Amino acid sequence: MSEARSVQSRPVAMGQNGVASTPHALASEAAIEAMKRGGNAVDAAVTAAAVCAVVQPFSSGIGGLGWATVHDAASGSVGVLEFHGCVPGDAHAGLFTSGADGLIDWQELEARGRGLLGSLVPGALAGWDELLRKKGTLSLGEALASAIRFARDGFPVSTLLHETIAEAAPRLAPWAASARLFLKDGRALPAGAMLRQPALAATLGRIASDGVGAFYDGPIGRGLVRFHAANGGALSARDLADYRPSWREPLTGTYRGVAVKAGPAPFGDLSFLQGLGILERFSRYAGPFDPDYVHASLESAKLVRADRRAYLGDTGAGPDAFAHLLSPAYLDAQAARIGATAHRGNPEPPGPPHTITLAVIDKAGNAVHLMQTIGYPFGTGAMDDETGIIPNSSLYFADADPKLPNGVGPGKRLEQNPAVMMAFNEGRLAFIVGSPGGKTRVETVRQMLVNIVDFGMNIQRAVDAPRFLSAPDGITAELEEGMARFAPDLAGQLEARGHRVAIVPRRFGTGQAVMIDAATGMRMGGADWRQESIALAY
Repeated sequence: MSEARSVQSRPVAMGQNGVASTPHALASEAAIEAMKRGGNAVDAAVTAAAVCAVVQPFSSGIGGLGWATVHDAASGSVGVLEFHGCVPGDAHAGLFTSGADGLIDWQELEARGRGLLGSLVPGALAGWDELLRKKGTLSLGEALASAIRFARDGFPVSTLLHETIAEAAPRLAPWAASARLFLKDGRALPAGAMLRQPALAATLGRIASDGVGAFYDGPIGRGLVRFHAANGGALSARDLADYRPSWREPLTGTYRGVAVKAGPAPFGDLSFLQGLGILERFSRYAGPFDPDYVHASLESAKLVRADRRAYLGDTGAGPDAFAHLLSPAYLDAQAARIGATAHRGNPEPPGPPHTITLAVIDKAGNAVHLMQTIGYPFGTGAMDDETGIIPNSSLYFADADPKLPNGVGPGKRLEQNPAVMMAFNEGRLAFIVGSPGGKTRVETVRQMLVNIVDFGMNIQRAVDAPRFLSAPDGITAELEEGMARFAPDLAGQLEARGHRVAIVPRRFGTGQAVMIDAATGMRMGGADWRQESIALAY
């Protein structure tokens, strides 16, 4: 038994009827209550997503966007809903300057008070509505009820929320509504204080009674458009009225006989499946601290990052190119490039650091893996006083060059790597693992999956175990402090292979995981110790 198996922060959540793993206890409780009232996994996921938008306003909200993978147990089908927004019609490359990394220079935008130019058309609410109408049983109003209550009556500020407000305070302070809500005498609200959001509660209440039309083609949307116009943004009424989420077929890969379904190309989960496909070409490893495993995983991460930049840089890339990147012959060739020593990969800019994922399985075996984000912590930092909505900053991660596939262009849907995966054994849903973390989620989610499939960890230990990353500079191997404690010789073994090693105090991602035990049918859940995630079952 590997030492990592002793790393377990809490018991596995178990229940016969349903399980939910979300970033916050109130969201998990709301998901379970939705299922107890007769709702299915989709109802529970949307209910939890809405609560997260209230209790973790730094990472998601109705001004944001997302993805969801949905498994229908009766038909066996899996579909992926993309509600990631799009570039506003009046946004164009001439409005932006390029940073050193080639992305939009968001700091320059915010310095001149034009941060709202960095917003994509918000898709979250349209996504929730589409999920409920096509796959759920509750009305949107019913799914929003818990979120409305927490926005109206308040909830205690957690340590994580306090710390994130403090981190974002310089970006919140210039905006009157943001400063009034989240800061007191210029300082972050303390942990334990009650946070009430009356404007957001009123907005959610109106949507609950009048439907999403109130947002996308009604008074709420008009108010948000006025806020953007008054503060240098590009969002228009037409952008909102024309926006529609899109259902897509998942990409499918494999790992040691497990079928893995995830978000489709060209939006990023291609990289996740590629990394699994490359790692699958190697024999099973001794454990999560085996230097052979860590080395191969780090090197594969560099290879898939290079491919990602290559296909994003090729305006002619299409389905044939993506099929080639996942073909057995190509994965064989990529695995053969991993030798005994480290190679230097190409540097890559970071992605949005704050997103959320949540996962739900109901009694019937239906399942949802949902990711949503507002980009940087607290999005653009701005809040519309009239609606209580925080606009996202997800356009900050676009290329400034409009000729690139992920470059700024009116109406474009930009690449993302949501890693909204589901794993199946012999056609039956086995487990879901997910994590926030921008581009790093490709590696963190893969490590959690390998912990289950290769190292036999239970669902809780799989998300708790220490993690490592290939740093954006292309050569450094970053190890969480826990890896150094459990495997004190690992850093030296990696350095002997040519890696530059850094043991870092920061934590990589925060896992959400659910599964169906193949032997008992029990629904099980795990939630990461790294932030404030909670898994509950009944």
